[in-house]
Formats: sequence, C-alpha cells, structure tokens
Amino acid sequence: ALTLPLLGYGVARIQTSAQLEDLLPPRNRLIESYSWLQSHIGPLVPVEVVLRFERSAADNPLETLSRAQIVDGLRRRIEALDHTGGTTAATTFLIGVPRGGGGRQIIQKRMIAGRIQKHRDSLVKLRYVHDEEDAELWRISTRVEALKGIDYGKFLEGLQDEVDTYLATQREKNTVDVSARISGAVPLIYMAQEQLLDDLIKSFIAAFLLIALVMIVLMKSFGAGMVSMIPNVLPAAVVFGGMGLMGSTVDIGAMMTASAALGIAVDDTLHFLVWFRRGLVQTSTRREAILFAYQHCATPMLQTSAICGLGLLAFALSPFTPTSHFA
Repeated sequence: ALTLPLLGYGVARIQTSAQLEDLLPPRNRLIESYSWLQSHIGPLVPVEVVLRFERSAADNPLETLSRAQIVDGLRRRIEALDHTGGTTAATTFLIGVPRGGGGRQIIQKRMIAGRIQKHRDSLVKLRYVHDEEDAELWRISTRVEALKGIDYGKFLEGLQDEVDTYLATQREKNTVDVSARISGAVPLIYMAQEQLLDDLIKSFIAAFLLIALVMIVLMKSFGAGMVSMIPNVLPAAVVFGGMGLMGSTVDIGAMMTASAALGIAVDDTLHFLVWFRRGLVQTSTRREAILFAYQHCATPMLQTSAICGLGLLAFALSPFTPTSHFA
C-alpha cells in the first residue's frame, strides 16, 4: 500500500504507441524495407491538408489564381517544417504560379489564371482539386518521417499552428473565406495512441468499480471490501507504474493485460478470503486463520498463476510485438 502512490505517479506518466515500429521487431523484413525506402527515397507517412474555399458571387479565373497563390504559399511553409518530406499540391504541376501577391500587370495575371483554368480538369482527376456545390477544395499532400520515434502530437500541433497562422494572414490580406482540415495517417496514428490510453483507463476503472462493489457485498463491509482491492490492483499497478517510471511505451497488447491481471488477482483474492473465513471458524486467532488459508489455497493459487502464465508464454515468440508483449 505504501508503494501505491509512487506506482500511481508512474501510471500517470504512461506513454502509448501505435506506430509501425512498435508492431513488429526491428529485424523484421517489412521494417527493414520501410527503413530503406525512407532513407533512400524519403518520408512515407502521409499527411493531408485540405483547404476549403467558399464560393463567392464573383467566382472567376482571377479568383482561382488567388486560391492557387494561397495554396502554393502554404505548401512551401509545410515543406519547410521539421520531419516533412516532399510536399505536393495542384500548384506543383502548374508552371508560373506567382509566389507573391505584389503588383503584377493585369494581362499577365489573366494569362496565368487562364493556364490554371485550362488544366483544371486534370487537377480534378488527380484529386488535388475537388468541386462542391458551395465550395472548392484544394489538397496539399506531404510525407512525414516514421521509425524515428517522432512525437506526432507535437508535430500536429506545430502543423496546425502553421496552417492557422498562415490562413489568418490570408483572410486579412485577400478577404478570402478559407478554412483547413488536417487528415491522413499521422492524425490517425495519433488518435489511436490517445484512444489506447483512454481505453486503458476507462476499462480498468470500470473493472475496478464493479469488482470493488462485488467485494463490498461479499465482505458485508465497505472498508473490508476496499482493503481487499489492494492486492487486486497491485499487479497492474506494479507493471504499468513501472513502465511509466521507466519510460516504456504501452501498445495494444500490453494494454489488455491490465484487465486480465485484475481478473486473475480477484479470483485468487476470493479464494483466499473463503479459506480465511473458514479458518476463523476452526481456529482461535486471525494469525492461525491466515496460516490455515495459506495451507489450503496457496498451492491452487500458484497452480492457477503457473497455468495462465505458461499457457500465454507460448505467444511470447510471436513476431507480432503486441501479442508478444501480452504474453
């Protein structure tokens, strides 16, 4: 019980992971191929930024040019961020898109706008531009590094800040109604990591509350029921608290062990308490009742733990890391 506060601190420091390198061993052929491609070609994890331009009554080629300038400016900003590789957008395939919004001749602007309009159908087929009834969507696609332990949460925050700052400037400068949405594999991985931790906490709390209620009813005492939960919680607290203190990451497989360990511990606790109560009837002191309980249930408890542990240990050789961690 004295170590529970320290272990609780460790649990609060848990880091979850759902990245590719945590699903397979480092020497796996897929990981080696992925690493080679990233080293020799470039980052592979996709991130998509979709700009939504609301249509106006004066929708014309010059307005399309203005949108292309905004898209190209944001593409260059994203490309300059850390951990990003090649960045493409509709403007990547267009020659002569102005980089600035300075004073250019009206005729030159119309010529460039006409060129964009001429190739617009091709851009739609490439899915870099998409038409909706009341809006026009422009997609910026970039690639982010993997297999390097990047904090995708911080990366997405930096990307969001960069996009928001740039678009705020463009709204004031060009009075354009534009918004952005970030999607792709990186947000998906980040959401998976957050969901892992959220599910771990919720499932463990739900299991703890339900089992604590059962123990209180069986013990006919709130205090005794809560005290009996200490050995039930301790195994999971030791494992996950230790992982948090050591900075180890929790993956899908490791997450499932919390509820499984709680279930096994509760079975042993109930077994022990049943024999302890029988010991109180047949002996004169609590010490003797405890020894009586151990004499009758210690061996079955060890057998249960050995059978469960050795039975699952076979999966420790699995090439799929979450399965191995669960074992």
